[in-house]
Amino acid sequence: MRKGFTILELLVVVAILGVIASFVVVRMTGIQASARDSQRMSDIRQYQNALEIWSNSNGGLYPAGSPAIDAVSLCTGGGSLSAFRCTNDPTVASGGAPYRYSANAARTSYVLWATLERNSQIFYVCSSGVAVTRSATGWAAPTNGVCP
Repeated sequence: MRKGFTILELLVVVAILGVIASFVVVRMTGIQASARDSQRMSDIRQYQNALEIWSNSNGGLYPAGSPAIDAVSLCTGGGSLSAFRCTNDPTVASGGAPYRYSANAARTSYVLWATLERNSQIFYVCSSGVAVTRSATGWAAPTNGVCP
């Protein structure tokens, strides 16, 4: 008598492994999006630190940014924060939304924000120190540096 597995047994094992693999792949996609969101929030905090350092050296004023501008432009082409290492959204090259910055006309307050992948949310920080994650539903991008 020959020992071994039947073709039916092998097919059942392959099917079970396929189901387990699909759960792992779906779970990994969510983990990657969460990691990118964490990176976005960290990047926004780094911008906030750079803006506060720049403001302390410039009489308490922030860089101009009205209406809202792409935050990375503050660091490139001789922008106000060109001495700092500025990053952009991890998915901006593939169509993601860039980080945005808005300051009031007097340059005494600002809002800096990023669009998060998970749960359609916005993360923003303000010159007052407020840091909030909120739903993107009903979000109107600030154009005058006023904290929402």
